[in-house]
Amino acid sequence: MIELATVYKKMSLTETKAEIEELHNDSSMMLDEYKTVDINNILSLENEFDDRILGHGEAIYIPLKEKVYSFCLYAATQDINRCSQEFDKFLETVSID
Repeated sequence: MIELATVYKKMSLTETKAEIEELHNDSSMMLDEYKTVDINNILSLENEFDDRILGHGEAIYIPLKEKVYSFCLYAATQDINRCSQEFDKFLETVSID
């Protein structure tokens, strides 16, 4: 499943990461890693996580002007590799005007 969302609030990558960490702050998280990435020449935040309830997830947070755009992939354990590859292909097509 791919989830798309827009947060109508200007936030830096540090602020975005802090908000995500607060949302992920429970005992069901087994993995919660972050790194900065370039998406269409915009410095963005990538988050990979494994949750005992939701399963594997990969998310990209793109801060632009007064908003933060997010794209999140949720994949079943047996489909992680295939879904990650398809998510990467999807991200290559992302264009925010």
